[in-house]
Amino acid sequence: MGRLMNLSFKLTGKDWIGIYLAVLVFYFFPIIGMQIVMRLKPAAMLHPAYSFGTMLFSMLVSLILATPILKKFIGNIYIEDKPFTYEGKISRFFWLNIGNALLSLITLFIYAPWYAARVMRYVVSKTSYKDNPLSFNGKGGHLFVVLLLTFVVPMIFITMIIGFVIRASYGGVGMVAVNIANVTTQIVLLFILIPYFYYVYRWMVNFNYKNYLIKWNTTALPSMGVILREFVLTLITLGIYHPVAMARLYEYFMNRTIITQQNSPAFSFRVKFNYFKVWWYIWGQIILTLITLGIYGAWAYCKSIALFINSTSIITSAMMDSSA
Repeated sequence: MGRLMNLSFKLTGKDWIGIYLAVLVFYFFPIIGMQIVMRLKPAAMLHPAYSFGTMLFSMLVSLILATPILKKFIGNIYIEDKPFTYEGKISRFFWLNIGNALLSLITLFIYAPWYAARVMRYVVSKTSYKDNPLSFNGKGGHLFVVLLLTFVVPMIFITMIIGFVIRASYGGVGMVAVNIANVTTQIVLLFILIPYFYYVYRWMVNFNYKNYLIKWNTTALPSMGVILREFVLTLITLGIYHPVAMARLYEYFMNRTIITQQNSPAFSFRVKFNYFKVWWYIWGQIILTLITLGIYGAWAYCKSIALFINSTSIITSAMMDSSA
């Protein structure tokens, strides 16, 4: 007989308000301050030490705060009454990122896919459920090919179009033609990003837990069509539709995430939303965060994540067969 297992998220704003305020003070505020200075006094930004120092400081702070944030968030995800745990160390995560970031810079970011794979492998390996750790199967070489074909090559194409537009504008071509070329460039860029997002996230969802394999059961074109639809609806509504887009994409891909054992389906995820309630709730959290100058964000993040995770269940293959 099949079994239904419910997921839940139990972190609240008061549980991590200290870390959240540290993120605001030491990460976001310096970046926001840099943007304000750039607008009010552009000459100050001409000195590279100012912008580089600000970005370096924020990056180092983010690396230090990442581990306690992961402990709080991962440790408050439950399946039934059992939580996940995260046992990563601040120093190990910090130096892992510093070393791999330097390698990426030295190799002109060619090493970046392997950097991403190593960080993913570390974070996942430090995450466990019922004292059994997960493992990540994604390879840096695979991500390199994905990024090359879905981002680097298309961006070279986009850059060539932009170069043509610039030359055309100096060559006396009418502004109408230039504007048409600009719009065309933006549309092409949108279409380029769809396969990029799909294949990168597909690469990321590739885990083992004991003798179970967790992956997407999707096909490219229908999935990219769903992503495109949600992107377009978000754009034409000037972002108002965005919470529904997030819910529909989460529901679509979670419902196609399967857990197999020896190549046979064992479990599957099930998500179902009331989209109007999602839209109303998420916008309410955004508005409350804005009117409290960001302080309520600690609660808004938790409540928004809980809305998604609490709507998620895991069902066994027997229930999958009976509902088919």
